[in-house]
Amino acid sequence: MSKDTGHKDPAFLFYPADFVMGTVYMTDEEVGKYIRLMCMQHQYGGRIKSDYFKKICENFPEVQQKFKEDANGFYNERLQFEIEKRHKFYERQRANGKKRWENYKKEESPEIPEKGNNMPRDSHGTNHGSATVKPQLSQPSAAAKPGENENENINININTIRENEKKEKRGFAPGKDDFKDEEQWNNLQTMRAQRDSVNSKEEK
Repeated sequence: MSKDTGHKDPAFLFYPADFVMGTVYMTDEEVGKYIRLMCMQHQYGGRIKSDYFKKICENFPEVQQKFKEDANGFYNERLQFEIEKRHKFYERQRANGKKRWENYKKEESPEIPEKGNNMPRDSHGTNHGSATVKPQLSQPSAAAKPGENENENINININTIRENEKKEKRGFAPGKDDFKDEEQWNNLQTMRAQRDSVNSKEEK
C-alpha cells in the first residue's frame, strides 16, 4: 500500500499499447469494469475493499484475474507499481525543490541589521538606525611649510568645513568617539579653527 503523505496524486501513468494487449480478449463490459476498478484502486489508497470488488466483477473471471488480494483488499500489481514509482518521483522533486530554495535564500537574501539599542549613535547619543559614516579628512602635506599657501589651503577645505557646519546644526556632527585615532580628531579640530577664522573674515 502506498504511504499517505498528505499528497493526493490526481493521475497515474497509462500505457495504451500494454492495455490493449492485456485486454484483447475481453468484452467491452469487462474492459469498463477493469478500468473502473483501477480508478478505485488509485483513488482509495492502493486497495479495493473486498465487498466492493466482488460486487463489480463477481461473475467476470477475466476481470478478477487482473487483480491480487492481500489483507487490505484487492489490487492490480502493475498499477500499484506505477503508483509507487510516481510517488517516489514526486518526493524526489519536492526534496530537490526545497533544497534549491534553501540555497537560494542563503545566497540571495540580504542580511538585515537588527534594530535596537545596539545601533550606532552619533556624538550626541542619538540613535539614527543606520551606521555612522566617518568623514574622510584631508591630511596636511608634509612638504608644506608653516604659513605657505595658507589661503589656498583654506579654499580647499572650505567646502568640507561648511559641510561639517551643516551637520553640526542638524546634530549629526562626528564626535571624538567616532574616530579611530587622535590624529584624525586633531585634524578636524584644526579644520574647525580654520572655519571660525573664515567666518570671522567674512563678517569683517
